[in-house]
Amino acid sequence: MEFTPIYSDRQDLLKYLLENDILEKFRDEMGTQLIVGAGKQPEYPPGMVRPISGIGQSSETPWIYVNPDKDRQCLRHRTLFFKCGIIPKKCFGECWKVIVKPQNIRELMLLFDLQEHMKDSYENCWCKCGIEERNYVEAAYGGYFYNNSQREGIARCKDVMKEVAAHISQDTANRVYLKKGCTEIELKFGDSRTWEYKDSYARWERIYDEHFVVHKDITPQPGYVREHVLLQWLKHATDKGDKTATFYNEGKPLYASAYKYYQREVRE
Repeated sequence: MEFTPIYSDRQDLLKYLLENDILEKFRDEMGTQLIVGAGKQPEYPPGMVRPISGIGQSSETPWIYVNPDKDRQCLRHRTLFFKCGIIPKKCFGECWKVIVKPQNIRELMLLFDLQEHMKDSYENCWCKCGIEERNYVEAAYGGYFYNNSQREGIARCKDVMKEVAAHISQDTANRVYLKKGCTEIELKFGDSRTWEYKDSYARWERIYDEHFVVHKDITPQPGYVREHVLLQWLKHATDKGDKTATFYNEGKPLYASAYKYYQREVRE
């Protein structure tokens, strides 16, 4: 399938997004927690609880979930990590992420279009991309491709390197890499090669699974949510001093500069 840009080549993108951001226009009516594509709610056994944080998708997110994997129960795993201080068993062998770090907003927009292309061109291409708001991640932008084994991850990493080199830049492709698990787990437990699964971890996993059910019917965000997120990307780029953001405002800064009544002249 041929790669066709959707948003990344639109020089009037800022104007379009500002005129069509219905979430911002109807904020009071819509709120920020959306139940998107949930369909029929499952019936739970007596005594089982669905975590409230798993009820819907938030519209206020830095990420566009281009192709989410409904079987990847990250809500469960992150809850166990943050609340109980353990590494869930599936994070040991079934969470391998290919990481792309776009160098500017132009590259992030290209990566978004590229992920849309790859999800239709490659089998089981689970992915997301967006702006990095975590202050412990040395990047302004990020893209992730999720895999269930190291072998799958290496194969996907090669695919991503090839596609990024062809459609974004060779320099960014050279920075693509494969990692295991979440950054937050690495910060707490260190090098992922040294992680060990303990009996106490199994106990907390068993307790969680006895009391909670995570609904797995996850769908991509609808178009109006994605476009709201795109607008936040452009604002983030301006905040980071990313000059490539002007491309999406027909070459002009997103915000007008103050008039300078006096400035030192710099002569060549």
